[in-house]
Amino acid sequence: MAAQPAAAGPTPLTVWLLPEQADLVAAIASAAGCSIAAVGTPAVGRAQELAARFEARPLDDLRNAISSASPGLFLIAASGTFGRPGQALDGEVLLSARQRGVLVASFDPLPASLSDLHASGLLPPIDESAAPTGHAPGAMLAWAAVGPPARAWGPCGEMLDLLPSFGPVRTGSIQCLAPATEGGLGARLLDAMDLASAIFGEPETIDASFANPLLTRNVHATPGESLHGLDGDLTANLRFTGGRSCCVLASNQGAAWDVSVTLIGPGGRLTCGGGGVQWLTPSGSPAGATPKPAKKNPRPRQPKPDGTSERARTVAEHLAALARAGPSGVAGFDLPLALAMAQAALLSARTGECERPATMLRMAGV
Repeated sequence: MAAQPAAAGPTPLTVWLLPEQADLVAAIASAAGCSIAAVGTPAVGRAQELAARFEARPLDDLRNAISSASPGLFLIAASGTFGRPGQALDGEVLLSARQRGVLVASFDPLPASLSDLHASGLLPPIDESAAPTGHAPGAMLAWAAVGPPARAWGPCGEMLDLLPSFGPVRTGSIQCLAPATEGGLGARLLDAMDLASAIFGEPETIDASFANPLLTRNVHATPGESLHGLDGDLTANLRFTGGRSCCVLASNQGAAWDVSVTLIGPGGRLTCGGGGVQWLTPSGSPAGATPKPAKKNPRPRQPKPDGTSERARTVAEHLAALARAGPSGVAGFDLPLALAMAQAALLSARTGECERPATMLRMAGV
């Protein structure tokens, strides 16, 4: 009898994380069928301890780790100072790694600003004929596969599929929350803006307010220009053509991962969240075309019996898609537009005035 081929072992995964992210990363690796081969951390003096926990090789510098990584998966769960504004070298390191077959995923946006995206030289000319925004898709523009984006999550995907039947959305609310261990405010804000653009298109103006949890109530906090290193909460009101509007709440102080969307339009009310998708007609009765989440997408927000959280499963699926098809196979943002919207919100929080994403794109030369 011919010998049977040996079963493939777990996929090696290199991780850069904070000590408080160890449980989440362990759950992600398990759900993704990965074995953690090397571990590093921005926490000074903790690399050996974390490596011992995962029975992995310790790493002492993120840039060097990416530069020397062999082809395979690399998860940046905590970027630290890596990718901070003006560090073009970090983008070059990540793009060079991609060319070598190193598939890097990141909890936080890399790059974290339009100016850094423009400096990386990846932006093609704007295609004015493209719909709906005229900007290039962002999966291959990012230095690393950020996310996973909320639009790739099952209920959000079902909701977006229903929009042609639901009709033009007039008003909506989008909530993207998570604890700090699952990424910074920049990640939550970029995700919320991407969802808003997928539903409404490009906003004319954004009016936003930012709250920093580290400052007292007597100190007015203002964010910087970049999405890098942000912690706190941001609310925003987005205005679109035709009197349409959407309110956004984004926070990395939200205790648990949560994406919730409510849309109002001619079809009635369309909601999306941990319980799946619900479509109520204007009379209040369920629409006949409403998907049945319990059968089609049975993924409640609470942990499964094996203890794996919804967030760990979505990140695991993200890594699996990255390993299977590379960056081009991973659902991604319209990165220039999402960054422009997020940065317009940050600018509005500083100025107290409505700001225009179109201005951010023009100033960045996009």
